[in-house]
Amino acid sequence: LKRVPFFAARDPRTSADKSVYFLRPLVILEEDTRYIVMLRNLKDTDGNALKRSDAFEKLVQNKGYQDAELSGRQDAFNAIFDALEKEGIERNELYLAWDFHTASHEALHGPMLE
Repeated sequence: LKRVPFFAARDPRTSADKSVYFLRPLVILEEDTRYIVMLRNLKDTDGNALKRSDAFEKLVQNKGYQDAELSGRQDAFNAIFDALEKEGIERNELYLAWDFHTASHEALHGPMLE
């Protein structure tokens, strides 16, 4: 894996207790590429570790198969966890993680160039 620098910004239209944060890369992401985003070691203003959501906790504990809403996603999350573990990042360290795939050159520019 290659780390991508980014910054987080709180959406000013949200309240302090229901904040939305945008994660913005500081570089242009490569086309047609898989990226994994992970958040770990997050703490509240008192220095206490933030608690994972119940759904993500089930995925981390490999118990998503037992949940009708998560069972179809457990394999994909196990692949994310495996990729991170190869880099020395244990799944128990994670607050949240997900992956995404950027659009290809054709998808981005094809219609315009046609």
